[in-house]
Amino acid sequence: DNAGTELVRDLTLVDALLARGLPVILHAKVHPTFVSDALESDIHSTIAWLATHSAGAALGARLQAALETGQLRLRSDWYWTSPLAGWELPDPLYDELAMAGLLISKGDANYRRWLGDRHWPFDTPLASVLAYAPAPLLLLRTSKSEVAAGLDPARVAEIAAQDAGWQTSGRWGLIQLVAG
Repeated sequence: DNAGTELVRDLTLVDALLARGLPVILHAKVHPTFVSDALESDIHSTIAWLATHSAGAALGARLQAALETGQLRLRSDWYWTSPLAGWELPDPLYDELAMAGLLISKGDANYRRWLGDRHWPFDTPLASVLAYAPAPLLLLRTSKSEVAAGLDPARVAEIAAQDAGWQTSGRWGLIQLVAG
């Protein structure tokens, strides 16, 4: 989702998946909609930077090798910077994502995209909202908008009692899995 230190953390997750023998395809933006959006060139330059710094040299070398062998592949598509909802995935992209064993989607904007940026009742089953998802989908999101689904009403009440601005403060997050 984002370049900089967030991308380094993402690449660390990628490395862990690769170490388990899982191939990984990273989808980047074709252009930055937000100033921090990661492009394919950001991924390449971050891996190169890691490889030249002692703390990240081994990580950078493993990621570079994975790129060279095809275990790690990079893709970008105009869709990821479009205003389209998740159910409007272009057919070629849908078909590619449908081949995945697991999709990991990060960020508030991507979360809102999957939910069509609609204000679902919080207790709407997420599996119902995302029945169209092409593969099992893991959503990782820092809450920065009122859009959400699949939340336990008791947990929502508990969090709201602690922080009235929990939906938009960026201090709370969600990790949700839709098995597909």
